Amino acid sequence: MRRIIPCILSCLLGVTLQLSAQQDILKFDKTVHDFGQVLLGSGPISCSFTATNVSSTSQSIQSVSTSCGCTAVKWDHKEIAPGGKTVITATYTNDEGAYPFDKTLTVTLTSGRRPVVLHLRGVCRKEFKPDEEVYTFSLGGGLGLMEGSLKAVNVEQGSSKGEQVTVANMSSKPLKLGFADVSEGLSLELVPNPVPAHSHATLYYTIAAREGLWGKNWYYATPVVDGKKNAEGRISVSAFTSISFSNMTREEKAGAARPVFAESTLSFGHKKAGSVIKGNFVCENKGAATLKVYKVDCDTPGLKCGTFPELAPGAKASFPITFDTSSLPKGEALIILSLTTNSPLRPIVTLFLAGWID
Repeated sequence: MRRIIPCILSCLLGVTLQLSAQQDILKFDKTVHDFGQVLLGSGPISCSFTATNVSSTSQSIQSVSTSCGCTAVKWDHKEIAPGGKTVITATYTNDEGAYPFDKTLTVTLTSGRRPVVLHLRGVCRKEFKPDEEVYTFSLGGGLGLMEGSLKAVNVEQGSSKGEQVTVANMSSKPLKLGFADVSEGLSLELVPNPVPAHSHATLYYTIAAREGLWGKNWYYATPVVDGKKNAEGRISVSAFTSISFSNMTREEKAGAARPVFAESTLSFGHKKAGSVIKGNFVCENKGAATLKVYKVDCDTPGLKCGTFPELAPGAKASFPITFDTSSLPKGEALIILSLTTNSPLRPIVTLFLAGWID
């Protein structure tokens, strides 16, 4: 159990940090390059990202750090005038093995603004598979995705964030893709559209954070191919929405709310399957402003949370939970709660229930 929790905390911290990424200084033509299928042993593969200075002052890139030594990067150190462009080129060695990869480039500006994270993605294989074996989620008519649940998006309230995936046309004719019954806040665009026969296209999807919608939420759309709705199901994308602190000064952040929990993990020991667990997380607001928790998320069924009260500076309160273990298999159990708060120091607080189901 002790080994599991640090790993999960590390992943959640990465999500939290990426919530702050923004492109209000440099606007990139894309933040993801998908190589699709790559043959192992075929040698290094390269791509480029073009950035435009959309600010009113000259900018320059201070550094571009990579997630591992398998990715090399080049960029121009010269200043970029307002409206000017620059190109970042990345090369992946493609010698790590036959499995999916997602390599990141973290772009930092000399102005000290928050970094932008770029991705190099793909699937390395010992031998190429036909599209029919790769793009197994049918959109209808011969169009397919690798999976119907698209990569999650992290977005700040009042802004939008997007991702992209590849769509394959496995038919012998061009196909036009549209969408019906699209959830509010979700927008989709396919390029090119129609998709040429036996070819690929890029599906761009964007989540615009809706006012009053916090934490994790799901968005859906029904594919429509050449005017016919897909009968095999919708595509879905999850998004995690947090408050934006980008306009707060350092002094305002220092004087904001600061939640401190007595314990972040509630251990329930050994329990029989079907047992109901009750407990409390105790929180104190050690900040100088009122603490608000906008939403509590948990993907494990059977968990019920009490109301998290607003806490004045210096105030302390218990946060009650009740958990029915009926849905859990026997063995080690770890349940994760994510709290979306108004604290710039802890915009997402992660709590755990841990134990063993007999």
